[in-house]
Amino acid sequence: MNKFRLIFLSAFLSACSTMEPGTDVPKAWEKKVAFTPELDFPLRAEEMPPTKKRYPVVIFMHGCSGIENHSEMQWGKYLRDLGFIVVIPDSLARRDRYRSCDGATASYFGTDITHRSRQQEIDYVYDKVANSTWAQKENIFMMGHSEGGIAAARTRRGDFQGIIISGWTCTTKYKGYAGIYSPETVPVLSLLWKHDRWFPAGGHTHGTCEASLAGRPGSMHITLDGFDHTTFPSPIAREEVRSFLMKNLKPTS
Repeated sequence: MNKFRLIFLSAFLSACSTMEPGTDVPKAWEKKVAFTPELDFPLRAEEMPPTKKRYPVVIFMHGCSGIENHSEMQWGKYLRDLGFIVVIPDSLARRDRYRSCDGATASYFGTDITHRSRQQEIDYVYDKVANSTWAQKENIFMMGHSEGGIAAARTRRGDFQGIIISGWTCTTKYKGYAGIYSPETVPVLSLLWKHDRWFPAGGHTHGTCEASLAGRPGSMHITLDGFDHTTFPSPIAREEVRSFLMKNLKPTS
């Protein structure tokens, strides 16, 4: 490695290590992946194309490994085909965002800073979507998978038309992370495989979101019979997501 590269790498790492958490949240929006019913391919790091029509929107929070082809991208195409614009902010594009898991060993080591960062992204992206020319403001939904599912469960926003939690149990010994935090007026659908290596039996994250849904009209937990983490491959999961969204879509003039 030449001297110039060493100087550049040193400066880059120094800037990242001293960056205040939360200062780089716009980057997640700028590097988003988006799907729109008007196009059969995803948009990357671009603004949405001009349209005279407003669409319902799903803001999708990805897992700790980022925007994966087998999960987030598949859900994005599926939701697009249902008539939704799908916006997937890229949390890993942030310079103040650090690695929070090892997928090979199903090991998670996210911190409070990690989870606060995901809430910042939800708030920032919601404002961008709600103030756009292409979104039906009354039909903005939230969906999150894995670490993104934790983020979806922990948002306190009451302006989502519905929330979908995928691949998270709503169960943990850590205060402030168990349960669901949005107002009870927001309907929630949770999806989880019966056996998931990320939440082993006997561990403090083993469980489901079902108990947390009590007192929430229109809410439901679905346990998928099998062993997996990504929920998209399940036809039952896909149908439950479709049904939930269609049931909660607000009519527009």
